[in-house]
Amino acid sequence: MAVRFFLILLFLLAFRLNLKCDEEIDYKFLLERMFVIPKWLENQPTLGFKYSISAPTIPLKHFASKLSNTYSFELSYGFTRFEETDEYGLENILYYASESASIENISSHLKPSSINKDITSDNWNFGFCYKNGYANVFPNSSFLTFYHSSSIEWTHLDIELAALNERDQKEFDKFDEKFKFGSCFEAGIMYNITDVLNFDLSYFHSLTYQNTEYGKWLGASFLELILQRTIDFWSFEIVKNNAYYGPFLNFLCKNSCSFILYEFRRKKQFFPFNSEYALSYDGVKFGFTFTF
Repeated sequence: MAVRFFLILLFLLAFRLNLKCDEEIDYKFLLERMFVIPKWLENQPTLGFKYSISAPTIPLKHFASKLSNTYSFELSYGFTRFEETDEYGLENILYYASESASIENISSHLKPSSINKDITSDNWNFGFCYKNGYANVFPNSSFLTFYHSSSIEWTHLDIELAALNERDQKEFDKFDEKFKFGSCFEAGIMYNITDVLNFDLSYFHSLTYQNTEYGKWLGASFLELILQRTIDFWSFEIVKNNAYYGPFLNFLCKNSCSFILYEFRRKKQFFPFNSEYALSYDGVKFGFTFTF
C-alpha cells in the first residue's frame, strides 16, 4: 500500500511540474492534436515478434499452490505513425502512435526444461492494442521511443496440473479450460536499429477477469480512458516545456497512472467497483518490430 501511495504522489508531482508554462495555452490546438490525424501522415505497416517472461498470481492470502512462470511468443500486425513536430516548435521530437492485433502462446514450456517445477499452464491469447508516446531524435537520426500501451484480450487457459488442495482447486476451476476476457497495459521503450528494424523492451501487467460484468467493466475502462486522455491532452505541453526529457516524463505520467489502477485491480478486477479478483500476469517483453 505504501508503494501505491508513493507512486500516486510521484505521478501527481511529475504531472504538476510539467504543466509549467510561461506562454498562453492554445486549447483548440491541443484538442486538434488529440483527435485530428494530419492527412499527409502515412500509416506504416508494422510486424512485431516478441518473447516474454511473466509470473502469474492469484491474490489470495490462503492460496498455497504456485503457478509456474510463463513464457510466450507473440506475433502482432498493425500500423504505425511517426509524426515530426518541428513545425509545432518541438525540435528533435517525434510523436508515435500505433494500432495492432496480436496472437500469443503463453506457456510454462517455452523455456529450458531445467527452469520451473511448479504447476504448469499452456494458454492462447489474442487481442487488440493501441500505443502512443514520444521519441527523442539523436544527431545520427536514430531515435528512442517511450510509449504507453493499452489492450483488450481474450485468453483460453489450460492449467495442466491439480492444485495442492481442494480450496485452491476451486480457484483454478474458475479459469481452467475456459475462454476469458481481460486487459493489459505495457510501459515500453523502442530503439530503431535501422529504418525498418526496431528493438522493443517493455514491462507489462495483464489481467484475466473471472467474469465479465459489462457495466462495471465499461465504468472502470471509462475512468482509465478519461485519465489517459487527460494526460494526452496535456502531453504536448509536457514535452514542449521539457525539451530533453519531455518524452520520458510523458511516459512516466501515463504508465504511473495505469500501474496504480492495475495494482488496485489485482484484488478488485473492475476497480473502483466492487468485484472479484483477477488472475494477474506481471512480466517483461522483448523483441523486434519491423516498420515498412
